[in-house]
Order: sequence, then C-alpha cells, then structure tokens
Amino acid sequence: GLPDAAADAGADAAADAGTDAAVDAAALPPEYPISKGPWTRWTARDAAEIRFETFEDRPLTVTLTGPDGSERVVEAVRRTDDVSWRWAVDSWPTVDQAGTYTVHRAALPELSPGTWRWRVDTDTGPVEGELRRLAPDEAMTVAWVADTMWPLTEQVAEAIAAAAPDVVLHGGDIQYRSNPGDTWNGFFQAFGPVMRQAPF
Repeated sequence: GLPDAAADAGADAAADAGTDAAVDAAALPPEYPISKGPWTRWTARDAAEIRFETFEDRPLTVTLTGPDGSERVVEAVRRTDDVSWRWAVDSWPTVDQAGTYTVHRAALPELSPGTWRWRVDTDTGPVEGELRRLAPDEAMTVAWVADTMWPLTEQVAEAIAAAAPDVVLHGGDIQYRSNPGDTWNGFFQAFGPVMRQAPF
C-alpha cells in the first residue's frame, strides 16, 4: 500500500494526464520512495538495527557516522516475503502480495558510547536520524506509550518528539484504521520524526 498522499497523487496524475504534475509530486512524503521508516532498535548492548520499507526491490545502503566522526557503510539485507495478518472483516484481503514491498534490514554492530548518526540515501535525497549508545553510568530518558490510535496519533508523536527520548517503548494497540494498509501507513507517517530521534 502506498501512503494515502501518494495514492491520491497517483490517482490525480492518471485522471488529469499530468496537467498539475508539480502539485501531484509535492503531495508525496519527503522520504519517498521509502514507504515506512526508517526506524532503529537495539539488538544487544552495543548493537542496533535499522529497518525501512520501499516499494522497489533494489539495494540501498546505510551510512553510519560514529561519535568520533568515522564513517562506515552498511548494505541492507532485503526481503520481499508475504506478510499475513488476521483482520475482523472477512471481505478484506488477509495476505499481502509478495513483491509489492521490500523490507530492508541493516545490522549496526559494535557501537561505542556516544551519538551515532545514520543516513539512507534515496533518489529524492537523504533520510537521516540518530541513536545514542549510553555509557553504563549515564541517565536515560525513556518514552513509554500505548494506544496510539487515531484520532490522536499525531499529537502523541509530537509530545514524544518534544521530550527527546533516548528510547521509545510501545505497549501495544499501536494503530487501527479502516484497513490494514492505511493503519500502518498512517502510523509510520505520524511517528516518522520520533523514529529518526531514538530506537523504537
């Protein structure tokens, strides 16, 4: 599924044969063609992972800049598997078609304490964020949230971003909308700024 704005832009372009192509193009989210994410998560004390989804199955790399300014480039592993889900309404599809999206996962091992910057380069420019590896004696700010469902998703995301957490924990009931595709597109669009600030 395309984000709502991207789907609307595609429908507009088909209907008007591109007479307002600039307006249609402007409706796409700035991180397009990344459709969801990027987001990071800790996998061990000194290791993390960055994930994102794209509509196209093609290689993308993550550039990681350490606290000392050193850089390393990590190629993300790509998968295009089916994703199945259960949904309350029988008429909605329960299987996402293979090949309609690609999940990218880049392992970030051996992270020393300090702030690490990451960047994913796309056709429309870089998407950037950071994560902090804390030393054992450092205090940390944790954001814990649950029930981030419409209509308050954006306000919750803004409040979390303003708190500048070091990590975000979600207790569940992440998002429910009219169908599974819109659910996740809406959530990732709203929480994008938070996911660029801290592991989620």
